[in-house]
Amino acid sequence: MAIGIMQIGLNRFYETTKSNHKKLNDTLSKRYEIKIYDFYRQGPDASCPFDQSGKIQVYDFFKASKLVHEDIIIKIRSDVYLTRIAFDVVC
Repeated sequence: MAIGIMQIGLNRFYETTKSNHKKLNDTLSKRYEIKIYDFYRQGPDASCPFDQSGKIQVYDFFKASKLVHEDIIIKIRSDVYLTRIAFDVVC
């Protein structure tokens, strides 16, 4: 079973969440084959027809998911920080 980890969203929180996301990737890679897809953006996507955050997140997901072919997809936004309990549940 392969897992595709799709990283989406604006790159503005990358320095804050980088080590947290790496911990998730390292933990998962001990048990599963993973591939990391970096879809972080530096700024707004000019081709996105939406102007509200929730709609933009869905747009980013569907656009990126066409390029991910693993059995399982995990979407991680750039502003998500996982707690220890979240690691226990996911891993």
